[in-house]
Amino acid sequence: MPIYFTPEGRLVAWYQKNTIEKYRPIISRKLIDKYGKGPFDEAQINKILFYTLDWYQQKFIKILQNENELTFYQGLFLLHEFSCAFQQENPNVSPIKELDNKEFAVYRRILKLCLEQACDLKLVSSRPSSIEYLKEKEDVIDQLLYFGDFIFACSNLLAEQQLIEDCIDLKFTSDNQFYFDHKHYYGFLITKLMDSFKSHIDMAVTGKNDLNDFIAASKKCLGVEYGAAVGTIKAIHENSESGKFTLDEWFIYPKNLENLYGVSYEQGSTFFKGLTLSKENKMSLQDAVYKPHNLNKYLYRPFLIWNVNGKNLTFVGDRSFVESIMSLTTNAFGWNKYPIEWENPCFKEFIKNKVMYNDKILEDEAEKLLKTYDIIFDRNITYLKKWNGQHINIDNEECGEIDFLFIHNKKIIIADSKHQIARYDMNNFKNDRAYFETNKKSYNKTIKRKLTYLTSKIHEVQEHFQVLTNNKDLRIETFSFEGIFIINTPTFIMYNNEYRIHTLKAFKEILENKFIDQVYKLVIDEGDNQKILDINYPYFKKTSYKVMDFE
Repeated sequence: MPIYFTPEGRLVAWYQKNTIEKYRPIISRKLIDKYGKGPFDEAQINKILFYTLDWYQQKFIKILQNENELTFYQGLFLLHEFSCAFQQENPNVSPIKELDNKEFAVYRRILKLCLEQACDLKLVSSRPSSIEYLKEKEDVIDQLLYFGDFIFACSNLLAEQQLIEDCIDLKFTSDNQFYFDHKHYYGFLITKLMDSFKSHIDMAVTGKNDLNDFIAASKKCLGVEYGAAVGTIKAIHENSESGKFTLDEWFIYPKNLENLYGVSYEQGSTFFKGLTLSKENKMSLQDAVYKPHNLNKYLYRPFLIWNVNGKNLTFVGDRSFVESIMSLTTNAFGWNKYPIEWENPCFKEFIKNKVMYNDKILEDEAEKLLKTYDIIFDRNITYLKKWNGQHINIDNEECGEIDFLFIHNKKIIIADSKHQIARYDMNNFKNDRAYFETNKKSYNKTIKRKLTYLTSKIHEVQEHFQVLTNNKDLRIETFSFEGIFIINTPTFIMYNNEYRIHTLKAFKEILENKFIDQVYKLVIDEGDNQKILDINYPYFKKTSYKVMDFE
């Protein structure tokens, strides 16, 4: 494992080619012995992916179980703290040229997995922390990073299997080394579409006061000032010879918060418990990978409880603490996710307001665009207006409240706003598929119901817009209906959903009459024939080929 030193004196690690060459033949032989060399149908590929994922997970856990020296995990902790510093200073950018941005993101997730799983272990403290010790463990860390990388890779491929019909294939090189590949044109297209995400993210809206709102709620609802919590961690680190590597009994933190800042021990305990990860509440390795937005993980709980020399001791990094608070404020509270330990009427009200605000900021931005382009629209419709004032209630099981109803290009468009949690990989994107497609009360079912209802009420919809514009001559009874969703950050299902899903960028282009669905053309040579593919929306369905014979 190369350990890279940055100009700031920090360390970054990644695995090297010889680790792949050591383990790839082993899993390749197992796959051939168990499943043969194909061809494979979709069900078989799913079994193969689960088998491969399980093999890498077992190897990952076994390495951790064989390493019981505290210093080893302190080394991983140090690497993670450095990674947090890089992330906070230059978000989503790798600090070294040897790792691309995506690899650096995976590297950080692997380190978190290691530190989380250490909560299950019986550790001993017999070696002092040092760079030299870390160098001794290069090969071990190398293997962990390799196995961890493939754990996330297999998990993402399984997610792709759920998102895309007939997507993945297992292949072997001439010397029987396995690799997974995309069927059809999917690999090419996934790369193209994912590369376009940044242009969508650039127009996304964010809460301007998320951290300050939490600071106020923490003081009001939990009785703990954020600055006091940070000050307590800093004071404990500064007054210990071990500094950031300080291991103390958990009660030391609420006790010092009480002694230094006058916060009651009970209130301090509640606050720190909400940020603590232990053997009792950590997830299994499999769940930690499959459930990326569950709060019982290191990303959201920076206080780790490890058993060292038979005693439960607590470990927290100042960089990890800041990262956790920022993750909670920007990617949890606004979606009704918060530490269960913090639940009380006051904090629940804070969360309720954040959820409402979260929905509102996306709707507000959509409304600005509608006004900018002089679109006739109405927002948050719960009834259809009548000239006689006897309005028709639609906020019921037949229809339901509509976020936006507007007229554009001889269409009456029903638009529901969905401010989803930001997603960055396939394992996360599959959650959006559940929300839009497969849940019992999926968004698609909801908008279909609204479309059905309003289509049957075209004259009432026309009258609604007449009253809205004070124009009895307005005629839209010949217009067609369309249902769409407006989202904040891009998600993979927007390329394949039954009803169109548009980011603010795409929504703006629609209102400007500039939105164009990209059509991809691929020409595949097969001997004397060529296959020409027109890839249209929805992009990820089994494709029909036009076969052209040039003889």
